[in-house]
Amino acid sequence: MYIMNVDWDWVKQRPHFLAQHLSKSHEMLVFYPYSWRRTHLVKNERECVSLYPFFRLPLGGRFAFIRSLNVLLLRLLASVFIKWHRPDIVWISSPELFEYLPKHFSVKLIYDCMDDFLAFPANAKR
Repeated sequence: MYIMNVDWDWVKQRPHFLAQHLSKSHEMLVFYPYSWRRTHLVKNERECVSLYPFFRLPLGGRFAFIRSLNVLLLRLLASVFIKWHRPDIVWISSPELFEYLPKHFSVKLIYDCMDDFLAFPANAKR
């Protein structure tokens, strides 16, 4: 299971290439945020990957209540998704996605550090 931080139809970036390459040897379930702004998106290849968009309420970056609601809803969705599909590995492309994962799960977690994050948000204050 690969959880991306960009829409599948956004300009192709490292998460897209990584998911497609891994799909050559593994079953790939890609969980990605659906972008509400569809006008500037492209139509990326969909072969060999199973795509599952997730929706976030808009303005979560501005209002703490909406952000908290998004985290709660996406954590529930990810929990159901993990229990239903039983992936061997959960791969995330951003430390911000870590808070969407259930608090306790026994699946191996991989974080692909592709941006200049010094720490996971929860650890940054420590």
